[in-house]
Amino acid sequence: MGHDSKAVANEIFKIGQEKGIQMSMMKLIKLVYFAHAWMLGLKGKPLCSDEVEAWQYGPVFRDLYMNLPYRGSQIVDKPVTDIFGEECIDSTFTQYERDLMSRIVDLYGNLHPFQLSDITHKPGTPWERVFLLLLVTTSSRNIMRKK
Repeated sequence: MGHDSKAVANEIFKIGQEKGIQMSMMKLIKLVYFAHAWMLGLKGKPLCSDEVEAWQYGPVFRDLYMNLPYRGSQIVDKPVTDIFGEECIDSTFTQYERDLMSRIVDLYGNLHPFQLSDITHKPGTPWERVFLLLLVTTSSRNIMRKK
C-alpha cells in the first residue's frame, strides 16, 4: 500500500527542521527514497505508494519531483503542496514509520546531496540495474519494482 511520496517528503522535511537540518530538493528526494528502500528491506512493504523511476541522477518519485517548486541545490523552506496548493499531510503514519523516517534523517541528513547520489549509484543497486536498461531502450520511464 504505502503513502503518497509528497506526504512522506513533508514528514521528513518536518523531522529535518526539528533536527536543524536544511534540505535541498535533491537531498529531500534522496531521503524519501532511502526511507522507502529501508521500509522495503526491513518490513517487505513500501513506504511510498508511488512508483520509483530510474532517472539519470538517481531514483525519483515523479509526482514528488513535479510538485516541488525547487531545483537541484535550492533549499526547501516549506512543505510540499499538491496542485491545488494544499499541504500534503498523512495522519496514518505508524509510529514505526515515523521512527524509521527519523532514523533516516539521523543517518543521512547531514550528508551532501552528491554523497547521497553516490550511494544510490553504487554497482548492483536497484537504480544501477534499472538505469542500465535505460541505456539500451528508448523509454525514460523505467520503473524500479518494489522487490
